[in-house]
Amino acid sequence: LAAETQNLRVVVVPNINAGAASLAYALINPVIGLGTFLAQYIAREPLARAFTHVYDITGTWLTPIVTEASLNAPKPADATPATP
Repeated sequence: LAAETQNLRVVVVPNINAGAASLAYALINPVIGLGTFLAQYIAREPLARAFTHVYDITGTWLTPIVTEASLNAPKPADATPATP
């Protein structure tokens, strides 16, 4: 904190949820409404993984360096631990 630097890994995971809209549409057309609800329920996890982004944020607070990383990439090197 004293040096005002950072070494972060940020994972952005989208929340994909159209369940309520699909069930509401089921009142109008039950086949399409339930079909879209089931498709969304089955595809939610793969879509969330596909649209997940990972960022490494390093540098100072005033001039951060943001780089996109792979989900399986190792974390950036840990900063030297602060002495108490």
